[in-house]
Amino acid sequence: MVHVLSIVEIEDVAKLVSVFSTRGAKLRASHGSHGAQLFVTDGDPKKMVAIFEWDSREAFEAFLSDPNTAPTMASGGVKGRPDFTVLEKVGEFPA
Repeated sequence: MVHVLSIVEIEDVAKLVSVFSTRGAKLRASHGSHGAQLFVTDGDPKKMVAIFEWDSREAFEAFLSDPNTAPTMASGGVKGRPDFTVLEKVGEFPA
């Protein structure tokens, strides 16, 4: 499993969440996503940060290349292309 960090500028949090939690969730799941967490940055509600869990890097890349991905993001108010960073977990600690 890999995690992906995404940072993107958005139009509106409510608009993004309404698409992210419905059409976006179905599209991500069809490519092997296990879920996501959404955050806004402190002091800038137009900057959204997401952490995704994917089966593999290839599954994430298949999601990105799906012709429905860009229009789905745009319908949620995503401005421009998100900045994605693929992460590999090297440890998890209780505190």
